[in-house]
Amino acid sequence: MWKTAGNGSHVLVSKIGPYKMYYWDIKQIGPDIELESEVINAYLAVRVKDFNQENPRGQRATFIDTFEMTNIWNNGTSRLKVSC
Repeated sequence: MWKTAGNGSHVLVSKIGPYKMYYWDIKQIGPDIELESEVINAYLAVRVKDFNQENPRGQRATFIDTFEMTNIWNNGTSRLKVSC
């Protein structure tokens, strides 16, 4: 936990892959409130992992985080590599 001027305490609640969930991310979840990208990416990463574990020989899902997808949409380029 650390403090910043005017923002109060910042508590790391969870780490999901490379994504970190802080108290203020969870506190801001509610109707008509936009989610932080970290929350969206962490949720999608968990859903894809769960789906792939439930379907080991069936359909597979791939996760592209919102930061990379925005880069693809805006610039038409990506750092992703496709392997078959």
